[in-house]
Amino acid sequence: MLRRLLCVVRPDDWTGMVARVGVAVAFLFLVVLIPLVRLPPAWVELAGGQPWVVRLALVVVVIAVLGLTQGLVVARLPRAVVLWGRKIHFHDGTRRRAVALDEVTALHVEQRAPPQREVFVLERGNGVEHDLCPTHWPGAAALHRALERRVAAAHRRRTRARARRS
Repeated sequence: MLRRLLCVVRPDDWTGMVARVGVAVAFLFLVVLIPLVRLPPAWVELAGGQPWVVRLALVVVVIAVLGLTQGLVVARLPRAVVLWGRKIHFHDGTRRRAVALDEVTALHVEQRAPPQREVFVLERGNGVEHDLCPTHWPGAAALHRALERRVAAAHRRRTRARARRS
């Protein structure tokens, strides 16, 4: 459900690695802790007297919560690209920017110098282009798909609004 609202691209630098390692350490800690905790008898009774079912359910809950946490932590990183609601938030090289999807006219891939190679480029209605992120960053492909869908939907909304006005 949250993936529809929030799409995050993790930077391929030390900050992204620290976020990933932090969530992995938290996962390992919790997975080791789950077999050691004493389960409430009501939970075991609810699972038909099978404590392993309750422990398995706890592992699934931990995975879901840490997946959500990782998305939120990565979204706060300085170079992360975040698609939240009807805005795209990114770092343009000097500062963080937020661009409304209604302003976006195109999204395409361009070649860059060797450290980045291919990057996603966002084109606004006034002709300004912004480099979003390299295509190899984790989550970049999902961001591209989500942006394509949302930019197409915004284009349809603008077209319908113009048709109603005329």
